[in-house]
Amino acid sequence: MRILVFTAALFISYYTFAQDMEYPDSLPINKIQQIGSHNSYRKTPYKRVLNLVKLLNPFFPKLKAPYHQWQYSHLPLDSQFQNYGIRSIELDIYNDPQGGKFYKRQINAVCFAPRSSREPALLWPGMKMLHIADLDYNTNYFTLNHALHAIKKWSSEHPTHYPLLVMIETKDDAVGDHVKIAGFQKAIKFDINAYKDLVKEIEDVFADNPAQILRPDDVRGNEATLRDAVTKHGFPKLGDCRGKVAFIVMGGQREVNLITKEHPSFSGMPFFMFSGTDKPESAFVKLDDPKSNFEQIKAAVAQGFIVRTRADADTKEAQFRDYSSFQKAKESGAQMISTDFYKPFLKNGYVISREMLKK
Repeated sequence: MRILVFTAALFISYYTFAQDMEYPDSLPINKIQQIGSHNSYRKTPYKRVLNLVKLLNPFFPKLKAPYHQWQYSHLPLDSQFQNYGIRSIELDIYNDPQGGKFYKRQINAVCFAPRSSREPALLWPGMKMLHIADLDYNTNYFTLNHALHAIKKWSSEHPTHYPLLVMIETKDDAVGDHVKIAGFQKAIKFDINAYKDLVKEIEDVFADNPAQILRPDDVRGNEATLRDAVTKHGFPKLGDCRGKVAFIVMGGQREVNLITKEHPSFSGMPFFMFSGTDKPESAFVKLDDPKSNFEQIKAAVAQGFIVRTRADADTKEAQFRDYSSFQKAKESGAQMISTDFYKPFLKNGYVISREMLKK
């Protein structure tokens, strides 16, 4: 049995890299579709928390309850990259410059469980990684630093991979911002100092090989803006991007303006940000509903932008084995198609795989 499992894993790993290598180095990366994972760090909540949330089902419309929407869990990032061919991921971060803000989990007090996480990493200063503070906190990586090191390690060990597109959502909202009960934490807003801390975390992890990051400056080239670069020339060719990691921050236009005021088109920065197609700093565009945004996605792709959309959301498609959103995403040409189910949904086998892009 062990030999069989090892052989199967070896075959999957080989096949995954064969898919990376089948694209010619002369092809710009905005001409390639890939499957990505959504909330890629997240694990299913602890049983006591999940059982408590299940009690709320009668107060929500069908499939709108958190209990249904939380029925997915992700593997560590290296396993996603290696065994499932995932090439875009999404990481959620909370600002915690002093450390310790998320060391205790207030929901546990309601579940008659210890509030203390007993996780030393949550005491350290730096960005913390969790879905919803105090509530949906179970994760493969407690800090952004841990996740960045995992990405860096895998990428360095596999230098011919298609570039990893790492989305980072800066979370400005927490349970404590809405529930006025002692113990629930409010989010610390992302100001310019927080973004400087984010830059430092990224740059420090990649300090031994800064060229491993695909930067806005690499895409802009000699053009005045990122938009000019991608609409005139597209993105760099795959041969120039193999083994690289691109970071795309998921903030609103307020955050984009905050950064571009000092760094037009993100000059000198280690990350891009999602923005509208009419903005000078635009290179990556987020249009998450492939049905209602279908024509917008097609137009953005035709202009040269890289678009992120979703094959499924809140487990709705998975619950009904509904592949219609994935089909529209594929037909739209969106290059980053995110799913919660690159491995099959246990209830019915719903799954989105790289192989399905070719059918």
